[in-house]
Amino acid sequence: MKILATRPIPVDKDAIRKVVSAIVRELPSHLRFRPDDMDNPLWMARGFQKDRWGFYPNVPDVLISRPWLDEPISLPEGSWPDTADVRGVGVSAMLRLSAKSDPRATPDGPRYYVFGGHVKGNVGTPTNPKRYVEPDNVEVFINSSRTPNELLGNLDKVGRELYSVLIHEATHVRDLVRTKPAQYGVDPKAYYNEPSEVRAFMQQVADEVIEAIGAPELATGVMVTKAIQHSKTWNRIEPHLNASNRRLLLRGIGTAVMDARIVNRVASAWLHDARRLTGVR
Repeated sequence: MKILATRPIPVDKDAIRKVVSAIVRELPSHLRFRPDDMDNPLWMARGFQKDRWGFYPNVPDVLISRPWLDEPISLPEGSWPDTADVRGVGVSAMLRLSAKSDPRATPDGPRYYVFGGHVKGNVGTPTNPKRYVEPDNVEVFINSSRTPNELLGNLDKVGRELYSVLIHEATHVRDLVRTKPAQYGVDPKAYYNEPSEVRAFMQQVADEVIEAIGAPELATGVMVTKAIQHSKTWNRIEPHLNASNRRLLLRGIGTAVMDARIVNRVASAWLHDARRLTGVR
């Protein structure tokens, strides 16, 4: 029997970065309120309506390469990047930016300007339930406890937090999430050990670790360990993980770093050969 190494589900991070850029470009136009509201929490601003505020990002020119097609396709306006689930079945969902309040968020936590996100989908009917959720809507939330001026003055940090949330939600979009309702409402241990959440958080932590290392091809075990210890997402979820999922996450993060080492070494060797052959330095 062939055993596959544990690793994060691949997602198109370049496409997600383009989506984030589109959101950050468009966000300021939705944060225009009266001058005396700009330094109050967003949810207090006159004209802000929690259930109506938000927008579908205008990202018509993102090109997504789908493995089962010979050519890239243009991303429809307001659409999540067209992709496929882990079975190769096509998936497309609408992406919307909305707002929710989280006054407990702190600047040194994993998120401060962005509340989080979720994926909704078709689960069938009570008499004819689907085995897996069919994603059709991705929603990401700005933290409306922040003021409009805070958000406008920290768009780079807003973008970084949006990217982290979106690679988490993109993992859910590609994953096979069973339709059985998760009963983890007020139980963090149940939530963080839900298999689909373990896979999505693996994506986030691995990305943070590789980003912290900077040059994965030079990574050592000590560097990876320190990067994990400094990962805000890891420090948020680790106290709640059971032993099995903790091992699973660490294996997946290690494999992701090894994958990045191979990719970077191949790219570095290719660049060296290209420069040698062309004489370009």
